[in-house]
Amino acid sequence: MRSQFKLALIAGACLVATAASAQVTFNANYENDTTYIDKKPATTTNGGRLELNAGATAKNGSNFVTAKGTALLKQDGTTGIDDAWIQAGSAAADVKIGRFEAVDLFPLGQDTLVEKVGGVSGYTANALRGRETSTGVKTNPLHAAIGLNAGAVRAELGLFAATGTAGASEVYGIRPTLVYSAGALTLRAGFENIKSTTAADQNGYGLSLGYALSSSSSLNANYANNSDSKNSSFGVNGQFGGLGLGLIQDKNNTNSVTTFYASYAMPLLGVKGATLTPALSNSSTDQAGVSSVTALRARINYAF
Repeated sequence: MRSQFKLALIAGACLVATAASAQVTFNANYENDTTYIDKKPATTTNGGRLELNAGATAKNGSNFVTAKGTALLKQDGTTGIDDAWIQAGSAAADVKIGRFEAVDLFPLGQDTLVEKVGGVSGYTANALRGRETSTGVKTNPLHAAIGLNAGAVRAELGLFAATGTAGASEVYGIRPTLVYSAGALTLRAGFENIKSTTAADQNGYGLSLGYALSSSSSLNANYANNSDSKNSSFGVNGQFGGLGLGLIQDKNNTNSVTTFYASYAMPLLGVKGATLTPALSNSSTDQAGVSSVTALRARINYAF
């Protein structure tokens, strides 16, 4: 813990030192979740975290360098890191390296609570997206993304490599993606190729279509398929002001899981930056003998 705070102080000093030549930003928010899950046995939990963000951007003509760090102070007494990355380039091309999330090929919208029945694994083309991955190896990964911009199109090549504890296994792969944005329309497409020294290769792709109905309302449809694991997922969701609705169907060779989720974000006591978001989720499967799962959550968030 002491070493983490020392690192935080050093990072803060470096940011202050660069303030004369960089645009430095600081912000924070606190989030608390009280969650009830109706399963056997039913559970009620409460958890929260304070998120601290620091970032800076410096420019030289059309070139730029930007960096961001996000620290988490959790209610259970532990700490964590979300973002920790640096990006450099120009309007035409850039490179990003560190801990971050790349293009989301299966956006869920306002996913305050998505509690799924176990037993059937879908696929959302996010195994190499970054931060937490489903590759099974998360020890000091190398994650980088090379981006090219041409008008309404952004092409990005993600590179990932990680070694397990004591060199027991290695996972590496590539994740090319394309994003087309024109007016209210956003199209995303991408492919993942994952190789491992201890498991079979995995190949999958994801497609997403988004359309903005207004500044506060949007619709989205997603599909992803892994040809090696035979898992796939289809999802639709919408945002209508503070209301978020979504439906996901995960499939494998023989079974499927259907999950519905909804939430509504509302101002808390009229205070700027404070919201209360009640949410629910219901998930059912066609597997024999497996009961559906219903969950409820109350989320409080205060950004300051």
